[in-house]
Amino acid sequence: MARERLVTRTLKTTEGTGLFVDEEAKEVIERAFITGGYIDNEKKLIEKINATEEKVICVSIINKEFKEKVYSMPEDKFISIASEKEEK
Repeated sequence: MARERLVTRTLKTTEGTGLFVDEEAKEVIERAFITGGYIDNEKKLIEKINATEEKVICVSIINKEFKEKVYSMPEDKFISIASEKEEK
């Protein structure tokens, strides 16, 4: 049996815990977050987190750390969900 071909990428992320407000439930919660790239500026990090959140709003960063991880997925799955990039 042939070995499955994989697409792999090394991604830099900012991960940590933030203080979030759930306006619907009217409560404040601590919650983990992960976002692409190294973002050291707290204001920019909160803006990026809030751009992807729908039900809660991040108001403060409790802690954060920068990580670099290798991600992979089968090549066939990658092709089925990826969009083709036009050449310049």
